Amino acid sequence: MVDVYRRPFRLNLPPLKAIREKCVQDCCNGYTEEVDNCLVPYCELYPYRFGKLPENKKNISLLKVIRAKCIECSGGIISEVDKCPITDCPLYHLRFGKNKKKESNPKGNPNPKALKQYRESKLKATV
Repeated sequence: MVDVYRRPFRLNLPPLKAIREKCVQDCCNGYTEEVDNCLVPYCELYPYRFGKLPENKKNISLLKVIRAKCIECSGGIISEVDKCPITDCPLYHLRFGKNKKKESNPKGNPNPKALKQYRESKLKATV
């Protein structure tokens, strides 16, 4: 049976949008209006449920907040986060506390030896 109240969402969202989608999808049963009425202020995602950074939380890493939520969802067992079976969760791709989209290099991994030579040549050129 298909849940008619679940709205489709995109995977690989940026952290703030992923948090918003998680709140709408799981806690508010797909109703965006219900986010305003959230009654769970102790949730790690509560301050970010509107998809915006609150003024008093500007220096907080969203990826650490998401990681904490995933650990809490896994019953507090860190190793269970790796085995998460909920692949349609908006936070799934961010569950390790890293944004793979941001870290990916379209040209592949850099060559460390070539990078070292390049830096040394630049250093010699400035001396």
